[in-house]
Amino acid sequence: MPARGKDWARRRGIGPKEREWNEPWERLRTAIVLRHGLDVDPGRRFERPDEDDTRNLALLLRQASAALDADLTRILSTAAPGLSPIDLDALRRVAEKASAGINLSEYLRVPPVRVSRILDRLERARLVIRVESHLDGRVRRAELTEAGRALLDTIDGDLDGLARLWLDEIDDGAERALLPFIASLAELT
Repeated sequence: MPARGKDWARRRGIGPKEREWNEPWERLRTAIVLRHGLDVDPGRRFERPDEDDTRNLALLLRQASAALDADLTRILSTAAPGLSPIDLDALRRVAEKASAGINLSEYLRVPPVRVSRILDRLERARLVIRVESHLDGRVRRAELTEAGRALLDTIDGDLDGLARLWLDEIDDGAERALLPFIASLAELT
């Protein structure tokens, strides 16, 4: 954790009289450092686009997605080093339904070549296996292994905790509308 003291205030040009007024910002900065492991300046960290300007919708969604992916990456770094959030998405889909590459490509909305690389990583980690389809021997389906199921069981509690953390600040009506809204936006593409 960064050291608190006169140096922090002096580097930012904060005088002794302003120190008390800036104390909440310093606490917020410390909380961000603990949560994200980043040394950030709150003034810059919280400079955001205007949420009332609809032209900023894509930018706001990308920023929210990046923050969520950072939290997921932190969980995965301890539970499953080497896996990314999209790997987790693919693994969760395979757990719901054994899938061929083209099905995962449609589900994840990424090119089939990328899905092949994702499945390669998951197979190397022994989280999925690829088996021939009983309908067409040329098609291989990805199926979850016991190790994959155990990993998902481990991560599910952390994912629930993250969802509660992300949604705690949103009132109940907005929370119920959020996922359908985001899903309808995803359907537009």
